[in-house]
Amino acid sequence: MKRIRRFFVNLKLRNKLLLAFSVFIILPIVTLTLLSTYLTKYIIEKNAMFSATQSFNQVSDFVSYRIDNIIRATNLIANDQLVHSVAERDPNNYPLEEQFENLQKIRHFLTSYENEIDIVTVRLFLDDQMVHSDEDGDILGLESAKDFPWYQSLSGSQVMLYPSMGSDHNGDQTLSAVRAITSFDNYQDIKGYVMAEFPEKIFRDMISKANSIGGSLTYICNDQYELISSTDDGNQDEFFLTPSQMELVSGYSDWAFLKVGNEDVFAKVKAIPSTNWSIVTIIPESGIFRDTHLIQNTMVLFMLFLIGIAYLGAVFVTLSLTKRIDLLASKMNAAQQGDFSKAIVYSNAKDEIGILIQNFNYMIDRIQTLMAEEKIASQRLRSAELMALQSQINPHFLYNTLDMINWMSYEEDKGEEIRTTLRSLSRFYKLSLNKGRTLVSLQDELKHVSLYIQIQNMRLQNSVHLDIRVPEHLQQCGILKITLQPIVENAVLHGIMEKDDPHGTININAKLSGEDLLITVADDGVGIPPDILDTLLNEEDTSRQHGYGLTNINERIMLYFGEKYGLSIRSQLAKGTIVTIRIPFHKFLDEQ
Repeated sequence: MKRIRRFFVNLKLRNKLLLAFSVFIILPIVTLTLLSTYLTKYIIEKNAMFSATQSFNQVSDFVSYRIDNIIRATNLIANDQLVHSVAERDPNNYPLEEQFENLQKIRHFLTSYENEIDIVTVRLFLDDQMVHSDEDGDILGLESAKDFPWYQSLSGSQVMLYPSMGSDHNGDQTLSAVRAITSFDNYQDIKGYVMAEFPEKIFRDMISKANSIGGSLTYICNDQYELISSTDDGNQDEFFLTPSQMELVSGYSDWAFLKVGNEDVFAKVKAIPSTNWSIVTIIPESGIFRDTHLIQNTMVLFMLFLIGIAYLGAVFVTLSLTKRIDLLASKMNAAQQGDFSKAIVYSNAKDEIGILIQNFNYMIDRIQTLMAEEKIASQRLRSAELMALQSQINPHFLYNTLDMINWMSYEEDKGEEIRTTLRSLSRFYKLSLNKGRTLVSLQDELKHVSLYIQIQNMRLQNSVHLDIRVPEHLQQCGILKITLQPIVENAVLHGIMEKDDPHGTININAKLSGEDLLITVADDGVGIPPDILDTLLNEEDTSRQHGYGLTNINERIMLYFGEKYGLSIRSQLAKGTIVTIRIPFHKFLDEQ
C-alpha cells in the first residue's frame, strides 16, 4: 500500500491528471449515460401515458356531451305535444285538411332540429293511413320502418343508437338515434318512431384527438362489439380488441397492458353514459418508445465522443496548466503590491483556471469602478422599486369583467351590451398599458377611471355615480399612470358596496396649491374605522390592505416625485372617505 502511495505521489502532474480524468471523468460519463437512458425511457413513458389519459378523458367526455345532445333532441321531438297528438289520432276520424295542416307544422318543427347539434335529417314514422310522403323522406308510414335494422329490437321509450343505412349530403356515413312514440297510457303501445340521423364523421373527428401517440387507434363500438366509428386508416385491423379482451380491459380503471395480435399494447375502455356504446383507445408500446431508441443510440455515440474529447483535453490541460497557474500567481502578487495595471490578464480559456483568471480580471475592474457602479446601482434600485410597486395592480377586476361577459353570453339580446363592454375594457387596458409610459396626462387618467366605473356599473346595475369636476387646463398635468383607478376601486368595493343600500357617488376634484396640484377623490361610503385609518399608509404588509393598497400608491408617488408628495386620507364612519393626492404641477409632454 505504501509503495502504491509513494508511486502516486512521485508521478508527474501530467500523469496524475490523466489518471484522475480516467477515474473521475470517464467513469461518471459512462454511469451518467446509462442512468440517463433509463430515466429518459421512464419519463417518456410516464409523460406519454399521462398525455394519453388526458386526451382520452377529454374525448370521451366530449363524445358523451354530443351524444347526450342528440338523445335530448330526439326525446324532445318524441314528446312534443303536436307530434304526440297526431301520432295518437285515429286516421279514420282525422279530416284530411287537418292532417295536412298539422303535418306541415310538424315538418317545419323537424326542419328546425336539422339545423341544430349536427343532426342532418329527422324522420317521423306514423300510421300508414295517415297522410305521409315517402318521397320527401321526413314523414313516412310505419310500414317503412320495417326496412331499418332497429325495427325489431326497439321497444319502450328509451332512445337507442344504431348505424344507419343512409348518408348525408356529403356522402359520409350517418348514425341514427331512434325512439318509439308510445301512448301515454301504455308505454308498450307504439304509435310511431322518431329517427334522428347524424354524421359518423363528427365522432371520427373527435376520437382522432385521442390518438396523442403515433400508431394509436381509437374506435367506438356497441355492446355487440359492432364497430360504430374508428380512426383506423386500414393498417391497424390487428389492434381491434376481441370480446374477451374488451371484458378484461373494461375491468381496469387505468390503462391495461396486454398483447393484441403480435403487438404489446396499452388499452383503455370507457362506457359512454346513456348508450350501449364504448370508446376504446389502443396504444402500441413501440409507438411510445419509437423515439427512445434513437435517443439511446445518440447518447452512446455522444458518450464515446465525450470520452475522446476528455482524453485529448486532459493531455492539453496538463501541458498548459502549470504555466497558466504560475502566470496568474505572478499577476496576483503584482495586484497585492497595488499595481492594478499589470494585474489585468487576458485569457479566453473556459476551464476552471480560465474562469479564475476572468474572475480576477472582473474583480480588478470592479475595484476601479466601485463608486460609479454604486451610483448606477442606486438609480436602478430606485427604478426597480417603482416598477415592482406599479406591477401589483389587482387583477380581480379583469377576472370579474370577463366572468360578467361570460354570463351575459348565455342571455339573449345581450350582443350589443357585450360589444360595449369589450370596447370599454379594451380602451381601459389600452390606457393602462399606455405604450409602457410611466407618466400620463391627468386627462387620460380621468378617462381611465370613467371606463372603470362604466364597466363596474354594468355589473353593479349602475349603483355608482361618478362626478368629475376638474378644470380643463389642469387636465394637462402629468401624473403616474394607474394612480386614480385603485383609489376609486377601493371607494366602490370597500366604501359604497358595503353600505346597507349599495348606491353612492364618487366626486373627483382638482385645484392648484402653489406649484403643486391637489386631487381629491371623495365617496359617501361606510368610511374607515379610526384604528385602520391611523395605519393605512404605514401598513408594511400590503396583503392585509383592501384591494390594490393605498400604501403602494403613496410609495410610488414618493419614489417618483419626492418625499413631500403622496397621499393623505380623511374619513368618517357612515359619512365617507376623502383621499387627497399631492403631486407637482407639470404639463404632460407626449414622449412621441
